[in-house]
Amino acid sequence: MAEEKGQTRKYISEKEAAEYLGIAERTLRSWRSNGRVDNKGTPPPRAYVRGKHVYYEHGELEEWIRCGAVNADDTDGYTRRNSKR
Repeated sequence: MAEEKGQTRKYISEKEAAEYLGIAERTLRSWRSNGRVDNKGTPPPRAYVRGKHVYYEHGELEEWIRCGAVNADDTDGYTRRNSKR
C-alpha cells in the first residue's frame, strides 16, 4: 500500500480490528495463526506483533476489505452470532 508523504499510520489493537471487521476476536486470532481465512487460502490481514501485543494498521485493513478478502460465508473461524449479513 502506497503512503502519501507526511501521512501517519494508525495502528489498532486486535480487539479493535476484530470489531472493525465485524468478527469475533478469536476468529481474527485463528486466521492469523492458520495463515488463511478460508479453504481457498485467502491470506489474513497483516498483523504486527510486539511482544504479547498484536496490532493491525487501519489503512491496510481497509485495503484488505476493498480487495474483497472478507466474505463471512467462506470463513473457517467463529463469527459473531449477532453479526449482520
